Amino acid sequence: MKKLALVIMSMLLILASVAQATIWATSNREGELYNFDDNGRLQFVVRGLNNPSRVTLDPNTGNVMVLVSDNKELLVVTPSGAIPVHVGPDSMYNPDLTWPLDVTSDSESNMWIADADSIIKLDKFGSVIFKITGIESVKFPSDIEYSASDDTIVVIGRNELGKYNTHGKLVYRITGFNSPKDLAIQASSGIIAVADTYNSVVKLFSSQGSLLHTLNAGVRLPSAVAFNNNGEVWIVNTLNRKIMRFDQYGKHLGDDIINSEIGVPTEVYVDSTSNDLVIIDKEHP
Repeated sequence: MKKLALVIMSMLLILASVAQATIWATSNREGELYNFDDNGRLQFVVRGLNNPSRVTLDPNTGNVMVLVSDNKELLVVTPSGAIPVHVGPDSMYNPDLTWPLDVTSDSESNMWIADADSIIKLDKFGSVIFKITGIESVKFPSDIEYSASDDTIVVIGRNELGKYNTHGKLVYRITGFNSPKDLAIQASSGIIAVADTYNSVVKLFSSQGSLLHTLNAGVRLPSAVAFNNNGEVWIVNTLNRKIMRFDQYGKHLGDDIINSEIGVPTEVYVDSTSNDLVIIDKEHP
């Protein structure tokens, strides 16, 4: 497995997605969205964003969805830098966002937003299809992912995980987490990995919600998880500043990327085409 470390000057710069030889990143401080080719060459910049907080790739179109939480906005940016969709208080479509933290897209490029105490589904033009609120919603949703294996949406909140079908019906709920920071879904099997941060474990669940493995050997305050093409799990281990790799059966493989090689890792992504690992490191300029 090849490893690619993306070294970043400030924690305000966030990697968005790696796919089809393209890297997207945002600078909160500068209010800009960057598009790089696979060799790290800057292709274009979208300026004038106010503290962009989250960027997610739509693999169906190659577009990215950019959340601007402070402005309660969502923008869609194409690989050429055009902005065909812009929703928010000053746009034609206003979903009345409260505090959007994450966004994903389904197989039809509908957009799903984790927003305060609700989960919102928009069509590809930005019009609201429905909102999931109340007891059916995950409380304080912070991370949301689409599972292609069974055409469902998975959301984590302060202490729970919820899986929904694309009509918004709750399929199941799992509780007992302690402020989980990230989740990842293995594309072919639908296995779900949750970085259960303040329980200092990563939990693997089947697509049906059964607990498969608890990864805790050396894991300390995990903040991010990602599957590679072999079904292995990469974990950002925050407390001791290293990246750990486990096989699909929960065994620690022991080839950790340690602090002498990286600074302060905060996020990790895997390029689904090349299987490269991309690390977000906020310490080194």
